[in-house]
Amino acid sequence: MKRKILIIGGGAREYALGRKLREDPRVSELFFSPGNGGTQSIGENVLLLDFAQIAAFTKEKMINLVLVGTEEPLVGGWRIFCKKRGWWSLDQASERACSRVLRVLPKS
Repeated sequence: MKRKILIIGGGAREYALGRKLREDPRVSELFFSPGNGGTQSIGENVLLLDFAQIAAFTKEKMINLVLVGTEEPLVGGWRIFCKKRGWWSLDQASERACSRVLRVLPKS
């Protein structure tokens, strides 16, 4: 199954994430919000102003994964928003767990 991914943020970190994900043949579409000139070259930039718009967009486009690269949504309650909807969330607050997972994942 091809994956559709939304990356939240518009800086170099989000571009780097998207560039690496674009190399994966399982990824069919990349979206960035708000994105930047670089991200536009590897995916589609969309302006989503709040969590409700993000939720509507993910439903409309059948997004499989939302990556939050920037800190603002995390500070603004992203984890609570996800939890209320029964969505699983792994973010920078889970950095230690993520780094442990990355150590055991096979390198491709």
